[in-house]
Amino acid sequence: MKKPPFVSVVVLNYNGRHLLEGCITSLYKTDYRKDRYNVIVVDNASTDGSAEFLKDNYPRVKIVKSKKNIGVASNNLGVRFALDEIKSDYVVLLNNDVLVHRNWLKELINAVESDSTIGACGPTVLNTDGTIQSLGGTVDIIGTPYLITRHKSSGIADVQWASACCIMFKREALDKLEYLVDQRYFIFYDEIDYCWRLKYAGYRTVFVPKSVVTHKGSSTIKIDNRKYNRFIMEHYKNKIITFKKNFRTPLLQFLLAPIFFTTLLLMSYWALRKQWGYGLSIMKYFFTKEKQTKDLGKIPLKKQLTLFRV
Repeated sequence: MKKPPFVSVVVLNYNGRHLLEGCITSLYKTDYRKDRYNVIVVDNASTDGSAEFLKDNYPRVKIVKSKKNIGVASNNLGVRFALDEIKSDYVVLLNNDVLVHRNWLKELINAVESDSTIGACGPTVLNTDGTIQSLGGTVDIIGTPYLITRHKSSGIADVQWASACCIMFKREALDKLEYLVDQRYFIFYDEIDYCWRLKYAGYRTVFVPKSVVTHKGSSTIKIDNRKYNRFIMEHYKNKIITFKKNFRTPLLQFLLAPIFFTTLLLMSYWALRKQWGYGLSIMKYFFTKEKQTKDLGKIPLKKQLTLFRV
């Protein structure tokens, strides 16, 4: 009998000790052969004893430590460990505030194994009250991302991107990328960037309805005005970087123009509040040279526009 593929689940954690018990316990209840998956926690320089908690209570968990908190970019550490050390066939990125349902992994595996063109997939993501949070995502031509909450059909569906709170990648698809998460991304837009680059590499990203997880959402982030402004800055910065990497002249200039003017409006808002630094931190990315995605020059402009539709 053929062995099921080996899967590594990479859980990103920063000061989330209070979330880890629920997340890890739900993972160990997964209906999948226990010897064919493992859990890797990437600890983003936590100061709340998360690593010690895992060692004491979940000795099977592999812990990969980041020397400092670099946000979502630390996922690269877990992915590299899974591919190079564990030799995993599939890698899942999972937030520490996610609870997985028993069949979540089988359904993702079944979907990806059924079609060689699928490189990444995401599940039905529920809120804690059972309502739908995400069935994948879209992005418009000015870079605004939206969560999908309804599809026309009830089956597997192509999406522009899947939520990074839970997304699974095929190893061969990851091997086609020069990197997964851009090291400059601390939070936001990372899943849009790598799903776009996967599409350029010839792979689809799909939503798998029968795979289900529950996402608490923003559980590790305490929002104050300063952090809110920082998050807006990160969103705009990463949007600009993502567009500059994944589109070329003249389409790039056409698409960046409305983003430039919305950024000017945002700068004016901050200027009135004497918070110039946030706007200037964003604006500089319009004028810096950006290394483009591999082989972008060979990709027709018409195909580049397909990133906005499925």
